[in-house]
Amino acid sequence: MMGRRFIKFGAIALCASVGLSGCGNDPANKERFSAIQNLATAVLNRGKKAPAETPLEQKIAQALASTTAPLVLFSLETSKSTGLLLEIERNRDYHTYGSADRKTIVLKRGIVTASRGFGNDMMSSDLSTSGALVRARQNGTGQRKTRFLDGEDQTFTFIFNCTVSVGKSEKMESATFKTNVKRVTEECAAGSRKITNTYMVERDGNVVASRQWFSPMLGYVTTAQLRR
Repeated sequence: MMGRRFIKFGAIALCASVGLSGCGNDPANKERFSAIQNLATAVLNRGKKAPAETPLEQKIAQALASTTAPLVLFSLETSKSTGLLLEIERNRDYHTYGSADRKTIVLKRGIVTASRGFGNDMMSSDLSTSGALVRARQNGTGQRKTRFLDGEDQTFTFIFNCTVSVGKSEKMESATFKTNVKRVTEECAAGSRKITNTYMVERDGNVVASRQWFSPMLGYVTTAQLRR
């Protein structure tokens, strides 16, 4: 069963996409999304026979039994939507996770770098300095550049100046693994806009749970790895 630390940290959201290659016409991609649809029907109560009151822990258990693929639990805070995302593609450190309705998010070692299908999407990110500090679990300052799509399909960019601070060590338990992490906080500002991201980071730099700013319209997303 999922550790209570993870449930308290957020009933949690994460999608990933290394671009939109996962949503194209490739038969293999269609097969992957078919698998996601079947998983969503069984796990997220999309089917008519699925009970609406199924507890989160039971959904997680059903999902883990239905697939051997990596899974992420996710939640968008503004819409209060929670679900499970299945990994559909890997490209080095970039992992793409997708939902049954073809929403995708890209994670680089657990940090959100892009999304598709949500509206006001994160088109791309440059986290070379601030993100590196987070993954290294080091105090310091850096920048993050994030590009978004507005309602008129125009791209705009936020350039954040960030301060990264490393907190205490903690033990965390997920559905399929236990690990030791450090809590890393990233406080950023771009003009009058200020955001605070929190990451639970393993020694190798992998983020296993987080609360991250997703976009101006969508606000924050919380994430947790259920299976790697």
